[in-house]
Amino acid sequence: MVQFMQLQKNLAAFHEAGIEVVVLTHDDPSLQQLFIDKNGIEYAFLSDIDAYPVKVLGILNGGYEPGDGAYGIPHPFICFASYINHPPKADGGKQNTLS
Repeated sequence: MVQFMQLQKNLAAFHEAGIEVVVLTHDDPSLQQLFIDKNGIEYAFLSDIDAYPVKVLGILNGGYEPGDGAYGIPHPFICFASYINHPPKADGGKQNTLS
């Protein structure tokens, strides 16, 4: 949880650098919302209850089995993603691709 508070503390600096912060946890969205509300978090939380993205990324901590309270915890990682702008669509809207 300390890391989440540090991210919030430095959120303006991330935004000034053009970086949007998003975190992924194995917690239920209702628990995430309690934490967000209690601590004034202003960035997005994603929920990975079934550990699907963590498995796909190959970062699942194999020390826990399904049913364990800690199942779904990844090995620590940071992922950077950016959008590549493509020419406008026929209707004039933007096309973006996550890379």
